[in-house]
Amino acid sequence: MERASQLDPGFTAPQLYTVYLRRLRGDWPEVETTLKRLHEERDQLTPMGRHFLDGMSAWVYRRYGEGLQAMRGAQKLAPRDPMVNHWVGLLAVFANRPAEAAATFGSFAEQPWGTHLLGTTWIWLHCESLHMLGDTRSSCTRRGAAVRSSPRMPTSVTSRSARWSPSAGSTR
Repeated sequence: MERASQLDPGFTAPQLYTVYLRRLRGDWPEVETTLKRLHEERDQLTPMGRHFLDGMSAWVYRRYGEGLQAMRGAQKLAPRDPMVNHWVGLLAVFANRPAEAAATFGSFAEQPWGTHLLGTTWIWLHCESLHMLGDTRSSCTRRGAAVRSSPRMPTSVTSRSARWSPSAGSTR
């Protein structure tokens, strides 16, 4: 993705993905430089690109409600796009809106990425939103099925669910 950004600086998707990875890595100077450049070129972006830029920028600085609002705009443009819905669900979980997250993930008959890591994350976020709502039976059932179907499901995620109970509250 970084190479794609170098080859075509106007192509927003790889630049946003690079921001995502560098934020996870803690490379703040590069994150801020890239976001600043993208915001300066904002008027050249498509409406979807602007929504993603706003959502990603808010996520970077942990303004999850603001990011969720931006990604809802993207969802209006592409209601069945898995990546858009992934970000809506992720930000809804982070913004403590589990009902919205559960509805977003639950609107797909099954998660769209199979055993890819994004599929594992999709299932985890869907289960997390159900847990936040107190629906432990559905959450644990879905998570168990995910573990059986995907060798990439982290054991720390599954063991956390097994320890959680409604009477004990969240493990957060």
